[in-house]
Amino acid sequence: MTIFVTKLQNSFILYFKIMKYLQLSFLIVLCYCLPFYANAQFGDLLKNKKDDLIRKGKNKAKNKISGAFEKEMDKVRMGYDSANFSYAIAVVDNAGSFDDAKRWSDLGKFTIAMTDYIGTTRDKNEDPYQEGRNFNSTGSMFFASRHYKKASYFFSEAGKSLIKNGGENTLFYAQTLSNEALLAQTLGKYSEAEKKHKAAMEIRKNVATEKSQAYATSLNNLGMFYKETGKYTEAESLLNQGLQTTENIAGKNQVPYCILLNNKAMLFQTLGRTVESIRMLEEVLKFAEPLMKEKSDNYQRFQVNLGLLYQESGKFQEAEKMYLDAIKAKERRLKGNHPDVAHIKNHLAALYVQQDKLADAEKILLEAKKVYEKNKALETSYYASNLANLGNVYRLQDKLIEAETNLKEALKIRLATLGDMHPAYARNQEDLALVYWQMKKQKEAQDLFKSVLDKNNNFIKSYFPAMSEDEKTKYWNKLRPSYIRFYNFALAFKEQEPSLINQMHEAHIATKGILLSSTIKVKQQIMNSGKAELIDLYKKWTSTKENLAKLYSFSKEDLLAQGINRDSIQRAANELEKQLSSASNAFANADEKTVNFSQITNKLTDKDALVDVLYLKKFDKKFTNDNLYIIFIGKKGQITPSIVVLENGNDLNGKYFKYYRNCIKNKTFDKFSYLQYWKSIDDNLTNINKVYLSLDGVYNQIGIATIPKSEGKYLVDEKAYILLTNSKDILNPKINYTSKDLVMFANPSYGDGGQIAALPGTQREADAINKIAVAKGFKVVKTTTVKATETEIKKVKSPRILHVATHGFFQSDSEENNKPISFGLESDKTEENSLLKSGLLFANAEKGMTQQNSREFQTQDNGILTAYEVQNVDLSNTEFAILSACETGLGDVKAGEGVYGLQRAFQIAGANTIIMSLWTVSDDATQELMTLFYQNFLTSYNKVDAFKKAQQQLKIKYKEPYFWGAFVMVGN
Repeated sequence: MTIFVTKLQNSFILYFKIMKYLQLSFLIVLCYCLPFYANAQFGDLLKNKKDDLIRKGKNKAKNKISGAFEKEMDKVRMGYDSANFSYAIAVVDNAGSFDDAKRWSDLGKFTIAMTDYIGTTRDKNEDPYQEGRNFNSTGSMFFASRHYKKASYFFSEAGKSLIKNGGENTLFYAQTLSNEALLAQTLGKYSEAEKKHKAAMEIRKNVATEKSQAYATSLNNLGMFYKETGKYTEAESLLNQGLQTTENIAGKNQVPYCILLNNKAMLFQTLGRTVESIRMLEEVLKFAEPLMKEKSDNYQRFQVNLGLLYQESGKFQEAEKMYLDAIKAKERRLKGNHPDVAHIKNHLAALYVQQDKLADAEKILLEAKKVYEKNKALETSYYASNLANLGNVYRLQDKLIEAETNLKEALKIRLATLGDMHPAYARNQEDLALVYWQMKKQKEAQDLFKSVLDKNNNFIKSYFPAMSEDEKTKYWNKLRPSYIRFYNFALAFKEQEPSLINQMHEAHIATKGILLSSTIKVKQQIMNSGKAELIDLYKKWTSTKENLAKLYSFSKEDLLAQGINRDSIQRAANELEKQLSSASNAFANADEKTVNFSQITNKLTDKDALVDVLYLKKFDKKFTNDNLYIIFIGKKGQITPSIVVLENGNDLNGKYFKYYRNCIKNKTFDKFSYLQYWKSIDDNLTNINKVYLSLDGVYNQIGIATIPKSEGKYLVDEKAYILLTNSKDILNPKINYTSKDLVMFANPSYGDGGQIAALPGTQREADAINKIAVAKGFKVVKTTTVKATETEIKKVKSPRILHVATHGFFQSDSEENNKPISFGLESDKTEENSLLKSGLLFANAEKGMTQQNSREFQTQDNGILTAYEVQNVDLSNTEFAILSACETGLGDVKAGEGVYGLQRAFQIAGANTIIMSLWTVSDDATQELMTLFYQNFLTSYNKVDAFKKAQQQLKIKYKEPYFWGAFVMVGN
């Protein structure tokens, strides 16, 4: 009996020694039990535990621990990264570290025998919460070593003990709830996990306040839970709060801040905001290096994360260096077959795949797979990622059976751990679809592609409302390749499964111009909401954008001299836009229903046809450098589109477009454009008088009506061509405009330097139009010369017709090279925002362009109205915006989104229809065309017929399309 008591006493001494260690290190551990999280309290909890240990005389127990065991414990302790504390660490592809789990497993060899005594013996001298804390720490050990059933038992017992002893409102109980949340999340019980995360957060809020590091911990952990479950909007909001709280407590030079910023960077990476993510992670490494050093596991995590982002942005050399540095650091401390080393090699293999080093990638992935299997990690995201990567390598090597096997297993793991609505599950579905495509298993591939696109559409509906346009653009850029791959697949199997053509067109019209459509809807919903507070917020945002537009004309030296942080103002504008986008969604109508092809064609007459152009990159196992055009053609009542495929997209974008423009400019007969761009389409348009065109790619830069069919005979002579943003616009209800107000700007006084040519012809144009409009009962406001300022056009309030006759500009990327200031704007900013590359010139533009006396000339009105600024002009009830200026239809052409330039800006501003030019043309020809158009339109009010008739009338005088074909009309 004495021997037993002695053994029992020794066991408890050993147990409490371990518990003491656990209390001091538990904060470090759970970061690794799950990829994103840790769960315990930071500063205050450490202090409380330390005080408890001193008060309870645990040092006496320490003296009874054997020397051998003390050395072993010290060895284990040294293995921990003291930088972890209580924060979740987000890492690439939802994978964390095995390192700490293995250490805990090793530690468990010393402690597992002790746990049988817990709960059967009570130390009456302990404080009332000690037992619960001990249960909690023991549960964490089992959790880390993946003994989930035992972990659940001890966490449950911890909660019961704390509640029994009145501790349900303590930070210790919050810790227990957080542990249970992590466990539930690991087991895929997401509803339970979210509930417990929130409960832990509420306790920390009440006990430690919202300004505490404890509360910041919960903000981080719940935020990363939302990231894992695909609730990106909620995740970003929580991480931003956590960052602000942490910075307020101790500034940026601290480990918790680094971890939170890392997590936000990885969230942004998920959303496609790679440039911002890289900037954040480079900042993380700068702060973390003196704090964490090379031995830190977290520092290596940051390196791997940055490596991934470098890889995404094509910086392969930098990415490889990050991966290799992290691998070397791990190998110095761990064995080569340690899972952490294998995990980083998995990312290195993905890099090699991207560089077409398939043999190297396969070798590394197989090595990693063996390590994961040896460590019994068969149901983890690590293993799923490894299998998916290996499957993709096999697909590229045409080892399709092996590819299918690995990808199906990866998909099974994703389903079990993440569910079928997670983005990672959708990615693996698409990977498997590509395998079935190569196997020629059309049905299996088609079903998977449909599932992927349905999920993507749901992601867009869920995430777009709370994003700014810039964020939407980046997120859409991540999703769009899935659609392009599907279009290529549909082309390959269209003969054996014609329904694929319909599916392709439905996906195309659902997403064509999706960014423009979303932006316009936000504005419409706000202005029609009747909510004064929301409208005021919108006005605040537009005011901020106005200020930002002014600051784009400042040089870096001016900004520095005046202490202006332009990036900060840009971020503020972005945050306001996100608030508006999210709020406006509350006033949106029910979700848009899917539009099918027959709905569109049923709106056509017997003499109408639809021509819908889709521009895409060719996919053959991977994306190639070849481009192609798919043209969908429909007539009245047609159910399935006829299609024309132009395989020579590179030539259409290159040499043939250059030839077309040269023929226009040089006024020579064009013998190739009809054959290359239109004949195969025209063959399907017999007996058609009117063609609705929805264009893409280079077709946006071609005046279809100007293409000659034969010598002296042009397409304009045969049919009317109506340009639409999206072919489903045919379904839009007709708007009946009844007001008769016309606002004109013409012949601005650009300056006295002679650097910008005066346009006296625009004065004659305005006078002629004024005479016609007044005769038809219109109220005309004509602003010219020194009064035709940028400020005045910004004051415009939705006239029925806005007519602007001035110089337009578009700066291509090649023109901006080596120009720090371009049209009064910094070239680095025009590269970031395409709407800064084009615009209109108004009074005093010379001074604004040359930046003379820039500090004195830093006003809102510099005479240069960029497309970026046009967006904020109120044209919500404007039928026509007529841009009687050179090259107003030019801009950056983006596949699926049209032209980023004045056209887009005036559409966002609210204009229903826009007339704009594709090239420079003489004042006289422009004046005559505009006069003819107004005569026709204000007589018939049929804009399509009026525009076509004006072109044909002018063509009688000027035979070459250079004169009569420069202008195009686009809109509803």
